[in-house]
Amino acid sequence: MHNNDSFFKNLIENLFEGIYFVDCERRITYWNKSAERIAGYSTQHIVGKLCPGNTLNHVDDQGNLLCHDGCPLAATIQDGNLRKLEVYLQHKDGYRVPVVVHTSPILDDAGNIVGAVESFTDNKDLFLSRKKIQTLTKELEVDKLTGVGSRRSTNLRIRSALSELRSTPGKIGLIFIDIDHFKSINDSYGHEIGDEVLASIAQTMRGSLRSTDFLGRWGGEEFVTLIYETDPFQLKIIAEKLRSLVASSSTNVNGSRISVTISGGATILNEFDTSNSVLDRADCLLYQSKANGRNTITFG
Repeated sequence: MHNNDSFFKNLIENLFEGIYFVDCERRITYWNKSAERIAGYSTQHIVGKLCPGNTLNHVDDQGNLLCHDGCPLAATIQDGNLRKLEVYLQHKDGYRVPVVVHTSPILDDAGNIVGAVESFTDNKDLFLSRKKIQTLTKELEVDKLTGVGSRRSTNLRIRSALSELRSTPGKIGLIFIDIDHFKSINDSYGHEIGDEVLASIAQTMRGSLRSTDFLGRWGGEEFVTLIYETDPFQLKIIAEKLRSLVASSSTNVNGSRISVTISGGATILNEFDTSNSVLDRADCLLYQSKANGRNTITFG
C-alpha cells in the first residue's frame, strides 16, 4: 500500500475479521493481524506464499478440498463476482476452524481485475449454535425413554403421509397401539420398572417393522405405527405380527419375567383424512379391541 493509504492500512490491520489479499496467481500479498489470530500463521510466514499451496487448505463440510476445485477466490478473480461461503480452514496447529469467507475482486484504475481480497470470521459460535439446534431438534424428534419417534415427530410423519397420499398414488396404514393393563405394572412394580417394560416393548415392535415403516410413542403406553406401501391384507399381517411378538416376549426384572400384551386399531389412510380424523378412527378401533377382551387388533 502507498504511504498516503496508511490510514486505511491501519484500519484494515485492526479489523476483527481476518483479511488477506492475493494477486491473480493467488499469491498472498497481505495478511492482517486477525488473520494471524484466527489461522495461527504470522504475516512473515504466509505473505508471498501461493494460496493453493497447501497452507490454509479450505474444505467444505463434506471434506472436499476447495483450493484446486471450488475456490471462491479463484472464481472471483475469474468473473469479478462477490461470494460468501462457509468453509473450514486449517489452523497452523493442524485442526480445522469453521469460518465464513467473503471474497471481492481487486481492480486497477482501468477496472481490470488484478487480484482478490478474502475476509473471514471465526464461525465457531455459529457452528456450535447449529450443533445445539440439531441436538435439540433430535431430542424433540426422539422419545428419550424408548428411542422411537416422539409425539411431535409422529404428528409430523402423519401429516407428511397424508400429503404424500394426495400427490402420489399408494396406500399407507396406521396402527394405534395401547399396552394392556399397563397401569397394573406401574402399581405393582413401580414406574422405574414400568419404564423398562415400555422401552422393551418399543424395541420389540421397532425390530419387527420394515426399515421404511415408522414407530412413534404417542404418550404414556400408547404407540402409533405408520406402514408404508401396504394394503389392507398386508396391514393385517404386520399388525398381527406386532401383537404376537409382544405377547411372546417378556422383560427380565430382578429375576422375574414380566409379560404384557397389546391392543390396537388399524386403518388405511385416505386422501380425505386429516391427522385428527385418522387418529380418531384408529382410536375407536383400538377401544373395540379393548372391549373384545384385549390382546387383539381391530381393523376398519
